[in-house]
Amino acid sequence: MKLEQAKTIKPLVISDPQLLQEEIDKLILRLQDLLDGSIEYVQIWLNAPHPDLAGRTPMSYLKEGKIEVVESLIWAMETGQPE
Repeated sequence: MKLEQAKTIKPLVISDPQLLQEEIDKLILRLQDLLDGSIEYVQIWLNAPHPDLAGRTPMSYLKEGKIEVVESLIWAMETGQPE
């Protein structure tokens, strides 16, 4: 895929509330696994401004249905990718 084409791909936005909640639940379980099983740590992480999000919180993206943004951060944490 050409670089120009990659820039035009729009992020996936989940508009179905039930599907969105199911995907958020999966992300929360992954985060709990990464954060010593603590739901409190998950809440802190989701609501803290993140430098890779230009200071926005992961939760702000979840509220917009932009799961893939948070998913990519979690994937980076799971795989040890640099931030």
